[in-house]
Amino acid sequence: MAAGRRTISLLLMALWIAILAGCGSNSTSSNTSQSSSVSVAFQATPPKSITVAGEATLSAVVTNDPFNYGVDWSVSCANVGDCGSLSTTHSSSGAAVNYFPPATLPANSESVNIVAFAAADHTKNVLTEISVTGFASLLSGPFVFHARGTNIDELTGVMGPYQIAGVINLDGNGGVHLASVNGKTIGGEQTYSDSSIFSTTSVTGGSYFIGADGRGTLTINTGDASIGLGGTESFSIVFISGSEALITQSDGTASATGTLDHQSSTSAPTGGYAFVVTGNDSTAVPVAFGGVMNIDQTNGGISGSGSVADEDYNGAVQNCPAPAPGGQPGISGSVSSPDALGLVVFNLSACFTANPIQFTGYVVDATHIQMVETDIGAGVGFATGGTAIGQGSGTGKFSNFSGSFVLGILGSDVTGFANSLTAAATLVADAHGNVTGTADEFLVSGYAISDGFTGTYSVDPAGTGRVDIPIAFSNPSNPSPEYIFYQTGSGNSPLALDIDTSLVAEGVGTAYSQGSKTQLNGEYGVELTQMANYGIETDLTGQMTTSQSAGTVAGYLDGPGIFAAQLTGAFVTTPAIRFGGTLLDPDASGTSLQGTASVEYYLIDQNHGFFVENDLIQVSLGYFATRTPVCPTCP
Repeated sequence: MAAGRRTISLLLMALWIAILAGCGSNSTSSNTSQSSSVSVAFQATPPKSITVAGEATLSAVVTNDPFNYGVDWSVSCANVGDCGSLSTTHSSSGAAVNYFPPATLPANSESVNIVAFAAADHTKNVLTEISVTGFASLLSGPFVFHARGTNIDELTGVMGPYQIAGVINLDGNGGVHLASVNGKTIGGEQTYSDSSIFSTTSVTGGSYFIGADGRGTLTINTGDASIGLGGTESFSIVFISGSEALITQSDGTASATGTLDHQSSTSAPTGGYAFVVTGNDSTAVPVAFGGVMNIDQTNGGISGSGSVADEDYNGAVQNCPAPAPGGQPGISGSVSSPDALGLVVFNLSACFTANPIQFTGYVVDATHIQMVETDIGAGVGFATGGTAIGQGSGTGKFSNFSGSFVLGILGSDVTGFANSLTAAATLVADAHGNVTGTADEFLVSGYAISDGFTGTYSVDPAGTGRVDIPIAFSNPSNPSPEYIFYQTGSGNSPLALDIDTSLVAEGVGTAYSQGSKTQLNGEYGVELTQMANYGIETDLTGQMTTSQSAGTVAGYLDGPGIFAAQLTGAFVTTPAIRFGGTLLDPDASGTSLQGTASVEYYLIDQNHGFFVENDLIQVSLGYFATRTPVCPTCP
């Protein structure tokens, strides 16, 4: 009997196992069928393209998902560092998900892939490709770029003064338009110089991007591997208008600030051109000079009649006046005809040197030329850079000088560091030979002036437009510099040479006609040049928003090793031409402004101005200009 019961128990167990096995088989079959029937689709057709200022809203619906697992999301692109982001990586079926594009792109556009997965089965998914674009179309055509700062000298390996100018043809789509020029397919050309050598080379390509707040990037490819990083130069830019941007070069080998201006003419320069340049000689001794070159002969000849020049070379000043009848010209020479891209070469002789002077210039328009001195090499010569502005119909006819001006000055002090002198000033000339004003001037060597001044001036009776203005500060212990203005025509601002022999300091800049006491209120593009007392230069470009009623500054700066470092600040709200304030870069890297900087603001008008750091932690000069928003909904 016992054996029979064991047999029955075994049979029942076998039957139960068989039943369970059958149930398991039916369950697996059911799940497989359910999974294969899951599907996912976008609820509405996603957009094909958006700008970096916008966003895309997507939703996906999963069907045959009885447990309502919903949707998983992913985003990918070739630029792995930043493809943008999604508001969530998981959503309910049919729920809206937002895609936010990146703030910057490697060029003007990038394709982003967004995938919606059925959470119940990732093999069931749907993909959409969205093209994200910047605002490169706002800059199109040939542009002349120009910047001054410091670089690592290729021959000495030492950081020293440097300047660059050139022309690049932007295609309006984030690239460089290439064309055949003298048998070569190029997108522009450029010239640079430092303490050892100069070089002119072709632009072979590049890319650029403009973001939603006007900030962006520009890369320039050249055929010279010794330039930039393997032949590529990198710039931060901020859009001001369709014809102007501010730029900062910060590619690891150079730090420099400057401008990008639409080239509207490549015509040969004629008549008088006021000019100022600054830089150094082959031993890094600082120099600044300026004057008027009167192109008064056919084929670009400069006889010397109506031409003047002044030089401050390491504290020694020499003047080259226009010659008396039959006298030796102070400055003379010639300028070549422009090439197809607007490049001209000035070959000059001046009273202050036995060596020939050569500038390579790039014509911007009928009155502006950006220049780089190109006579340095083999341990001799000079490397300077600057600007020339045409006098037009006023050539040789300047007999008086008056008005209110705001100056911004960059130059060198006795240390020889590039941009180791920063200054801003107001000046009022009364048309009777008298001036009054206020200046803030700071030197890396440790000297600081914040004082009012008076002075007298004389206008060159030969009509060249040279105005000599020795000044005296209210505090008699302050050294007294000399401002020399070179007047321009067609409504352009005079150029300025700042000479201080007692401090062995010199600089150059522009004297902008001053508007009324207006407000610092609105959206601005800004560039900043800063030199620390150990000779390291930091250059930054960005944007800032100011509120006159609140007295606040907010924005972002881009520079070496940083992108979108936050900028904040405050200023006195009483409308004035010169007023105090602060700027703060809270970026942890401390690469700009070194924390809170005390500054003086100088308003040229509602749309332009300078700020100069006055705490001697380092010397800094900033320039700002009203920027045009890149789209109606952009900041």
